[in-house]
Amino acid sequence: MRRAGSAGAPGSRSGRAYRFLRDTRGGATAFMAAGVTVMTVAAAALITDHIWLVDQRDVLKTAADAASIATTLAFEDQIADDPDITDAALKTVLEPIAKRYIEINLEHLAPKRLAQAKRSLDGTITLDINRDERTVKVGVKADLGGTLFSRHILLLDNYEGPETLRVKAGVETVRTPVEVVLAIDTSTSMRDNLIGASVRYGDPLAPGETCTESTNSPDCSRMAVVKEAARQLVAILNPSPITGVSIGVVPWHYVVRLGDGARDNWAREGWAGYPTRRSYAVPYLNCGWGRAAACWNLPSASVEDLPAPAPEAWMGCLDEDRLDLTGTAELPPVDRLLEPPSGESRFAQAYFVTGFGFAYNCLNPESSNFPSNVDWQYCYNPPSGVSRETLSSSSVFLVKPENTGSQLRYCTPDTSPILPLSAKSEEIEQAIAVLQPVGKRTYSALGVLWGQRLLMPSWKDVWGSGAAPDSSNPEPPRRVIVLLTDGEDTRCGLGNHGCDDSAAGISRKDACEAAKAQGTEIFVIAAVEPGKIRTDPNDPSAPLTPFAEALENCSSKKDNPDGTYVFLNNATPENLEAAFEDIAKQLRTLRKIM
Repeated sequence: MRRAGSAGAPGSRSGRAYRFLRDTRGGATAFMAAGVTVMTVAAAALITDHIWLVDQRDVLKTAADAASIATTLAFEDQIADDPDITDAALKTVLEPIAKRYIEINLEHLAPKRLAQAKRSLDGTITLDINRDERTVKVGVKADLGGTLFSRHILLLDNYEGPETLRVKAGVETVRTPVEVVLAIDTSTSMRDNLIGASVRYGDPLAPGETCTESTNSPDCSRMAVVKEAARQLVAILNPSPITGVSIGVVPWHYVVRLGDGARDNWAREGWAGYPTRRSYAVPYLNCGWGRAAACWNLPSASVEDLPAPAPEAWMGCLDEDRLDLTGTAELPPVDRLLEPPSGESRFAQAYFVTGFGFAYNCLNPESSNFPSNVDWQYCYNPPSGVSRETLSSSSVFLVKPENTGSQLRYCTPDTSPILPLSAKSEEIEQAIAVLQPVGKRTYSALGVLWGQRLLMPSWKDVWGSGAAPDSSNPEPPRRVIVLLTDGEDTRCGLGNHGCDDSAAGISRKDACEAAKAQGTEIFVIAAVEPGKIRTDPNDPSAPLTPFAEALENCSSKKDNPDGTYVFLNNATPENLEAAFEDIAKQLRTLRKIM
């Protein structure tokens, strides 16, 4: 039995103390629980805010990245169009572009927050332009809304509060070396405009006048448009030792021509020589130009002696013939197309050029031995005892030696020489500026093969002085041929639209396959009227013509589906210029730097 007043008794002092302590502990626990709850809620809010801010920072950074890429590309275009444009003028052009790309990348925000964010962009976008590095860095602040505590507590170093984030982004042009060869058709049909109409005898464009289908001006010729488009490509790629970009030019028609330095080098080293005999694969034609379907029954090949020594000074023109040990000019095997010139593998100097329907010795059209199936002959040497009047009045076409010389029909002082790879913009632009449509025939395999030879390290010592030096960049260069042609290859024979084989020369198919086997990318641009591209020129979905299909097959389209390698629909100057610009932008790679 417990005594009254004993410890712990309800009425005792110690009992009251016990109850007090007991109640105090309960209150403290409740107080502590409440405090923990408040702190937990606060921490959760801060964590939520932090996650939100990180997410929104990333969203804004993505927007700034897009703006930086867009403005850097636009910056390159502006510099190409006007190298003297000021930074202030550049910013006037670039700031709206930056804002537009930032806004596009914020479109996922709720309408109210998007409107708030767009308002907050005014005056907050900054551009840092570096002409030497060719970069544009974009800085931006934006109020994206929605935070609780982070407007009062600094959580991120790019959070400026309340609810305002700032980011900066920048890209640079990658210094991966690029070697590009522009293989440009210089046949006489390049005097026509893009729909095939002759404009060679028209007047120059008046100030402010632009080319249309009906404009009759040589300023609207295919050649004039191509030259301007090629200059734009050079400006965008910005060749120099710093950028790692080199560009070469191969003007081609039925022959190519070496520059004076390379010609002298080849002659001195014995890499090219005058042939004493030439093999003419198709010396005479049994069909006229208007009857291509009749060319299936071609006369047999012949080997004809040529006069010695060379009839005139060599101007440096070459086709694809090599000299064998007997001095006969013959086509090389396909697997030796890219073999560098040497004493054992010499090129034939382009005298008395062999080609489709050509021969050195003319047949007498009045002779009883004249083949009945020969309708045309292109030849240099009239038969003995036949007067020129008789030849000129006959139905057989003769290339008259007194008018053409032994190489002048296809090799003239106006034939632009090959420019080896160069990193000098002025030198490249000059090589483009002097291009003239002087060739009588089209032989695109030459453009591809000589373009590939410019790109091959094994050929680097054959071009004489002035070739681009080796790049110090350890990365292997991206090697590219841009083939511009304005029609079917007459070297392959009339009616052979695809030029997938050729009795008179190397086919385009063989040339393209040889180049691509070396890792070279081939872009193809057609400067032709629409009727040569689609079976129905008025229907953009109509099947491609055999000619257009062959150009596609020549390109790298099947090897690299991610790129755009074929540009066929170029019936306007704008389309043709856009094709060159597209290629340049594909070759110019950007990389994020911040």
